[in-house]
Amino acid sequence: MGKDENRRFKHNLAKYPDDKCLLHYKNFPIEYKTNNFGFRSPSDIEEGFNGNVYIGCSHTWGSAHHWKNVWVHLLNEKVGGRCLNLGVPGSGVATGARILHELKDFIKPKNIFCHYVHPYRYEYWDWVGKKWRTVSPNFNYELKQPHAPVPEEMVRYLAEEEYTRAHYQSQFALIKNAANHMGAKLHSISFLHQSKLEEKYQIKNDTPIPFKARDLVHNYTLWHQNVADRFYRAYTQNEPLVEFPFVEAMNIENKKLKEDLKKLFPKELL
Repeated sequence: MGKDENRRFKHNLAKYPDDKCLLHYKNFPIEYKTNNFGFRSPSDIEEGFNGNVYIGCSHTWGSAHHWKNVWVHLLNEKVGGRCLNLGVPGSGVATGARILHELKDFIKPKNIFCHYVHPYRYEYWDWVGKKWRTVSPNFNYELKQPHAPVPEEMVRYLAEEEYTRAHYQSQFALIKNAANHMGAKLHSISFLHQSKLEEKYQIKNDTPIPFKARDLVHNYTLWHQNVADRFYRAYTQNEPLVEFPFVEAMNIENKKLKEDLKKLFPKELL
């Protein structure tokens, strides 16, 4: 569920007792239903699945949102067919590449919709914990919780834009290979930063409730609606595949990343 914990919700509700969005979630709690492998998906992972597959992070999982408001559901309603949501909270593009590789001889989807909103997330195998983990320089909390400890020098290296681009493009190439192997049509769009929506939509008293995520961290319902609309346009108009979706957003991401690194590492390396 990412950061959508009951403890956080109660804290926010106590802090903002008159917030209409939070009161909406209090009256209409979110229910997370998962499939046979623990994904928040209406369809199970089963041999020969021939519907639509979705890969991404917590925004694809739908953290802090009712399922009906998540871009995956909104888009699948337009495209039609069965929906297999393989979004993993806190993950990056390498997680999607690994999952598709593991399923490439098991499922036969018609479409694969790929949308990751963080370029600085890297998956690796933790030999101590015996599990896949994600490390990211823009996780602005202690690196050892909940992720395995990594050296500061490594985190600073991973923050380099040149490495980020090379890593994302190489993993996306693996996703393309898996899609081709399964005979699926792959779709990807440019990253939509929520700040752009805040410029376009002025949140007012008559804005549909709830427009905010329950945890006050994840993107608005308006963001999910816009992503679904943009994917559907790309799907119906057969737009070219976007292989690196962060071209226009890198300035925003780099600024945020530098701020996060200062919080993690107040002292400069010698």
